[in-house]
Amino acid sequence: MKLWKLTRTDQVDYDQYDSFVVRARSELEARRLVTQFAPSSTWTKDENVTCVELLKNGSTMIILAKFIRG
Repeated sequence: MKLWKLTRTDQVDYDQYDSFVVRARSELEARRLVTQFAPSSTWTKDENVTCVELLKNGSTMIILAKFIRG
């Protein structure tokens, strides 16, 4: 299993998630997993969401799932 960071690149409004970190076998599985939690086809579209594998030797970063509450 791998860790994936998904981040919205389109307009994020109140009461919407803008990012997730998930454990999945592939990018496709990661995108599908997120749609089960935040039902929207947005998360499966490359033009709306970046999906980056987090590597053990990657750069230091904060990992989060952020909800913009109204």
